[in-house]
Amino acid sequence: MAGLSFEWRKRRSRKKEKVMGRRRRSSGGNGREVRRKVSELRRLVPGGERLVAEKLFSTTASYILQLRMQVGLLRALYSRLHYLP
Repeated sequence: MAGLSFEWRKRRSRKKEKVMGRRRRSSGGNGREVRRKVSELRRLVPGGERLVAEKLFSTTASYILQLRMQVGLLRALYSRLHYLP
């Protein structure tokens, strides 16, 4: 960094601090934010209220795939019916 101006080095270090600061805030603390999000996920996934976290995540993945298939099917039906003579 010998050839860099002082002003450029100053800006670069601020940018690095800003990025690192965001990371610390989002992952720090006592996990309250994570618990809140898991609780919200339990509310959204059918049957999620009675699942442990590990099973909740795999059930959520399956549920997302199921919803995607349903959307694809509905889009296909709509396009088929919409263009009938």
